[in-house]
Amino acid sequence: MNSGEKLFFGRGNYFTFPDVHPIGWTVRKLRGTPFFGVDVPRGHLVLEGCDISTDSRACIAVSGAGTSATIRGCRIHDAVQSGVYIHDQGGGVIEDCEIWGNEHSGVVIKAGGNPTVRRCRLRDGLAGGVYVYDQGKGTIEGCEIWGNKLVGVEIKTGDPTVRRCQIRDGLEGGVYIQEQGQGTIEDCDIWGNAEWAGVTIATGSTPTVRRCRIHDGGLGVFVYDQGAGVIEDCEIWGNEDGVGIGTAGNPTVRRCRIHDGLGNGICIEEQGEGVFEGCEIWGCEQAGVAIGHGGNPTVRRCQIRDGLGGGVYSYEQGEGLIEDCEIWGNKLAGVDIGRGCKTAVRGLKRGS
Repeated sequence: MNSGEKLFFGRGNYFTFPDVHPIGWTVRKLRGTPFFGVDVPRGHLVLEGCDISTDSRACIAVSGAGTSATIRGCRIHDAVQSGVYIHDQGGGVIEDCEIWGNEHSGVVIKAGGNPTVRRCRLRDGLAGGVYVYDQGKGTIEGCEIWGNKLVGVEIKTGDPTVRRCQIRDGLEGGVYIQEQGQGTIEDCDIWGNAEWAGVTIATGSTPTVRRCRIHDGGLGVFVYDQGAGVIEDCEIWGNEDGVGIGTAGNPTVRRCRIHDGLGNGICIEEQGEGVFEGCEIWGCEQAGVAIGHGGNPTVRRCQIRDGLGGGVYSYEQGEGLIEDCEIWGNKLAGVDIGRGCKTAVRGLKRGS
């Protein structure tokens, strides 16, 4: 086939590419054919500079142990399922691609799929940007992910690495990790995700979120329903609450800078727990740390200062331990513990 030649697939036909290197092709898959636009079930495919769309299933599928594809500089769009679907231990590299307007997520990784997705722009999907589930893995790096109707990155029983990405303007959140999801989210800029949180951790998930900038959205980080994991060395600002914990959420949050929120810096409710160590919390419009409705955190060696509300506010059966913290410069009380609360405070470095 020549560069630039168009391929049209009719009813009942599909095309697989185990041994060729298409450059600059336009692939359109016609309505009614129940196959992928490009299917790689074995071998290795190199696909460069192509324009691929389909109105049946995914634009590109890669599957099988030892099967891989290099997909470079392609435009992948308007599928009725996902843009790229890597499953059943398939792998490869997807780089410098524009992926948009697909009805499922732009990239779906499932069942041991383990690709590298690099410097891609994943936008305007009717679902999400990247979806990793059912023991999917993979590395997502240097990508721009924005404007998707659900979340930018969703992890469910998967374990990918997401690094140096911009994840923004999702209509329902930035990163959502659920159902024992794991993964490492590092050095990412996550902002403008309005409906949910920049990062949500739920249902027993245990990711690591490291050195991220999470700002100007709804909640910064929300951990609930036995979500846990580690959040460290992040800067979190300009959100409703910086970190919210509810319904038995129990993360470890260390060395984070949480500031200038429209609500609380940290809010722990509904039997939420969590350990906060070595954090700086300042400039929030409400409390630096708010504990209520049976919340029971440990807040240790933190600076809680210069809030427009108070420093620590415990209310409605709030519990927990505030230990070896510096609390100063807040417009209301440095520590305010309501009637019936069991919040212990010890070792304050500076008075309220």
